[in-house]
Amino acid sequence: MYARVSDHRERIGRESGYADEYGDAAARGLPSISFLASALFAGFAIFDVLTHSSEEIAWRLGVSLIPALALLAVGLIARTRSVTYQNAPGLAACAGIIGQCAPLATIIHSKYEIDLVYFFLIMAAGGALIFRMRPFVTMIAISVLFFGVSIGLIDASTEDKESWIAALFVGIGLACALFISQRSAVRRYADAESRLSFLAGHDPLTGLLNRNGLENKSSALLALAQREKRSVFAVFIDIDGLSEINNVHGHLAGDLVISEIAAATTRLVRAADLVARWGGDELVIIGVGEGPDPDRVEAVIRADLTVALQNSQIDGSISAGLATLEGDAVSTSALIHLADAQMYER
Repeated sequence: MYARVSDHRERIGRESGYADEYGDAAARGLPSISFLASALFAGFAIFDVLTHSSEEIAWRLGVSLIPALALLAVGLIARTRSVTYQNAPGLAACAGIIGQCAPLATIIHSKYEIDLVYFFLIMAAGGALIFRMRPFVTMIAISVLFFGVSIGLIDASTEDKESWIAALFVGIGLACALFISQRSAVRRYADAESRLSFLAGHDPLTGLLNRNGLENKSSALLALAQREKRSVFAVFIDIDGLSEINNVHGHLAGDLVISEIAAATTRLVRAADLVARWGGDELVIIGVGEGPDPDRVEAVIRADLTVALQNSQIDGSISAGLATLEGDAVSTSALIHLADAQMYER
């Protein structure tokens, strides 16, 4: 089960383009985007050389190929080295800045014409990289540099400023679209992550903690009892005759009985107590201090169950056992095992 949850979590991470806290950024898109941006610069270098005079070839090759090689190096580093979540945005920022070297160099070397295509290469090499990564602080820094370069290109252009201004607004629109898209991906990822985390620790039928969730939650409760030198109790609840209910009335009826008993148990306990479905027909309550009297637990839950099932032909009943141990000498499994044994001795 947990392997499937982990696989699903990794798939969501890949689809959203984000590395989770425990993942490797090398598997989350940074290398592939760097390689793509590198290929764009290399392709543009070839196109640029073919469409301009021979005296400009050396300069144009340098302007395009140096960022291409640098971005290729970023991609190789991200793919071959262990790049943590914390370091990935830094690499993305470096790649984004590298992607803007070409238009900056073109402005400085102003004796040659300024090419409109560089404006869109900024988006490909810098914008796409940074909009695919977190945190947003890094994204904002690259965006400021991106729009600064754009304004510089407009100011340096002596002809056809209207086209450059139009291109700037196109770039702004594209940046906003990328931002909205990635924010949506983050929300989908966060929702799925929260849902998977809940399912990993909760029973889908009753909404109570499952065995794994109880083990995780009870450690903090036991630590609290140990610090305060208080006792810890466990109430073990067994649903009587559940197999017979399933056989006679069907499994939907059995599920109804389990759900109603779980709801009644939840209403019975304190807010700080833990309630879990320990097995198919077994519930557990764990808390700090003196536990409730098992007879009272049985009476209250039976009364609630009678009201809930009064319009059906189903009869439900439970048995309960209580165990109490000092907080400095107890484990969850030992406490529950003792409560189970106490139930059979009653």
